[in-house]
Amino acid sequence: MVIIYTTPSNRPSREAVQWFKRHNVPFTERRITQHDRLSVKTLKRLIAASEDGVDSILARRSTSLKSISGVDAMSLNDLLQMMSLDSHLIHFPLIFDDERNLLVTHGQEELGVFISHKERIAEMQALLRSHG
Repeated sequence: MVIIYTTPSNRPSREAVQWFKRHNVPFTERRITQHDRLSVKTLKRLIAASEDGVDSILARRSTSLKSISGVDAMSLNDLLQMMSLDSHLIHFPLIFDDERNLLVTHGQEELGVFISHKERIAEMQALLRSHG
């Protein structure tokens, strides 16, 4: 089962959820809000599953992050605690799959890993027909 961590005001989060629904890929959505935050323990699990550790999930362009000085010198626990308290510091959506892999997506193109090769080809052919 795929878990998609989203935030309500995040367009890429909404697009990822719509993509999974459109492709009938089973998933569970976990909406992160001020009242339902990611725990430090969950953040550690996500970071362990990522390719680049904290850099995979840290929202480097976030206004919240830019207002904090010395982020690169912080201990991991201090940074994770801050991320747990302020979801604006996290790049959403975070997509966690059955194999314990984390996909931090920047667009729907990367979501193709969740459907078969045959389905990806058919989708690409339909896209080419609609533009050609």
